[in-house]
Amino acid sequence: MECEDTGGWSSLSFRSAGEGKGVTGEVCDFAWGGSRRLRIEDGKLTVEGADRGTLQPGDRITITADGQVLVNGSSR
Repeated sequence: MECEDTGGWSSLSFRSAGEGKGVTGEVCDFAWGGSRRLRIEDGKLTVEGADRGTLQPGDRITITADGQVLVNGSSR
């Protein structure tokens, strides 16, 4: 994930749950620019609570200075 300078604070938290040697769930929460929120839960991307599709391994998320969320260069 890459976030351009939005002129404000940002925070990131990541949690995973596992059973034995396997991962059973993952959640990543990212906040930026004062009140903007992005969440990835088990591969599903949401921004400000709106569904933005499923991510694939290796996808690159970019948050631009004006708040756009791009996945592999395309707006979501």
